[in-house]
Amino acid sequence: MIKVLLMALMFSVQTTGWVAYAGEPYQVEQEVEVDTLNDEEFDLVCRVVAAEARGDTFQGMMAVAETIKTRHEQWNMSVTEVCTAPNQFAKPYQGEISTAVKVAVDDVFHQNKSVFDGEYPTHFHNGTVTPYWAENKTYLGQVGGHYFYGY
Repeated sequence: MIKVLLMALMFSVQTTGWVAYAGEPYQVEQEVEVDTLNDEEFDLVCRVVAAEARGDTFQGMMAVAETIKTRHEQWNMSVTEVCTAPNQFAKPYQGEISTAVKVAVDDVFHQNKSVFDGEYPTHFHNGTVTPYWAENKTYLGQVGGHYFYGY
C-alpha cells in the first residue's frame, strides 16, 4: 500500500495501472484535477460527514462528502462556508472520527471518486422527512439512509 501526502491546493495527476481498493481491483487511466483540503478543512468535513452519516454505508458517507464538495465547487463557497452554513448540515461531530469516514472524505476530495456517475448532488435528506425543496430538484437516488438531489 502506498500513501501519499498532498500539500498543494490544486494539482493534476496522471494515473495509469491497476489499483486494489477494498479487495476489488479496477483499472485507473485518467487525468484528474484534485482539490485538496488543508488539515482544518479535512477535519471539519470529516466531522460533518460523521454527524450526518457515521452509521451509514461507506458509499453513504462518500455521498454526503460529495454534496459538500459539489456545493464548494459550484456555489463558489469555501468548504468551511459550506459546512457551517446555517440550517444546512448537522453540527460537526465532536467524538472520535472513524477511519471509514476519513477514507470516504479522502476518496471524494483527494482521489476524485464519486458514487454518482457524473451527477453532482447538492442536497440530501434522510428518509424520515420530505423537505419542501425536494420537488424542485432532480432526484439522484438513495445512497445508504439518505436521498440525494441535484439540479
